[in-house]
Amino acid sequence: MSTYRKFDPDVVLREIENQGAAVAKVAKAAKVLQPKQTTLAALAALAGWNPQGETQGVSLPPQLNGAGLRDCYEERAAICQSNGREDRARAETRAWNAVAAIWHRQHGQRSPAGICAGCSRALGGAEVITLPHGDRVHVGTGEQVFQCLLLHGRHWKGTAAAALKALGIPVPASEEDLGA
Repeated sequence: MSTYRKFDPDVVLREIENQGAAVAKVAKAAKVLQPKQTTLAALAALAGWNPQGETQGVSLPPQLNGAGLRDCYEERAAICQSNGREDRARAETRAWNAVAAIWHRQHGQRSPAGICAGCSRALGGAEVITLPHGDRVHVGTGEQVFQCLLLHGRHWKGTAAAALKALGIPVPASEEDLGA
């Protein structure tokens, strides 16, 4: 029966040094500064985003052409299927949504400032949601809450579906009602 021996890192390091191996020096502990009150505006500024949808000193991912988008689609579908253990249809839907978002980021039409990206009416003094690419939509009230956001989503996904279909990336059955 073996006896328990307490682990002593100094002993282990000396044994390694005695065998002729070089041991890295221990780094100093990092200084942790107390964070100031962080706001969403501060986080957005750090991310390089501003309400007009322009980036400030942030490097964007490279533009993908048709072949690149097809490769990305196939790769993401394979990863979702093998690593995510999803059936092929669900994996293709997830991959298509990811590639559609990439296409929209690169080629999607942006609405002019002051115009709702959903209903195409003036924003005026209404409550709005600013989306990641700078588009804005009305919030709405009651049954109309988020109606403009849903319209905007259907519009850009439908446009992306038509473009991706032309590139040879099939629209999954769950997204076929987009009008592509």
